[in-house]
Amino acid sequence: MAFMAATSDCDPLRLEGLQTLHQIIDKFAKVPEPEFPGHLLLEQFQAQVGAALRPAFAPETASHVTAAACQVCSAWIGSGVARDLNDLRRVHQLLVSSLAKLQRVSNSPYIYNESLATLERLSILKAWAEVYIVAMTGNDTEPHKCEGDIDSDREFGDFESRGESLLILVQPELMSLSRHWLAALKDHALLSLPPEFASQLPH
Repeated sequence: MAFMAATSDCDPLRLEGLQTLHQIIDKFAKVPEPEFPGHLLLEQFQAQVGAALRPAFAPETASHVTAAACQVCSAWIGSGVARDLNDLRRVHQLLVSSLAKLQRVSNSPYIYNESLATLERLSILKAWAEVYIVAMTGNDTEPHKCEGDIDSDREFGDFESRGESLLILVQPELMSLSRHWLAALKDHALLSLPPEFASQLPH
């Protein structure tokens, strides 16, 4: 149902489908597959998730739909359902394609709805930031696990160097992302200035 809604031609229905997909990932990402010990329930739906997200990254897609899809991408990548680099790459490529929208929006003189364009840009940057945090957390910087967490990892099997795999995917985009992240932080800092510093805001 979520797949059908997310791939609909109707934007409101697509949004509902993406939101439903996001909720499914949040609630079922850690649920084990009862018939195949050591696997997760959502593993068998990896292809469907990628197919449901792909239309939202088409150039003609509305900004708010792409923004919602970016959040689903980061939730899926961070969920740990994808166990190897090839599985991660399917959804990662969608996020890579979204970076082109950052360049196009910033350079285009034809922005008909600036608020939606800003929402899309921030959603893309947020999704990448969440993926980067997951990558760094899983790459030997994760806090010490308690015994229960270790037992849980053994039950579901080891992920294939998940943090390292994510870093391999994120690393090529870090230079560009860092510039956009810094620009967003500067804008936030300017907008957060108290009234007495209003004269410092750009006009």
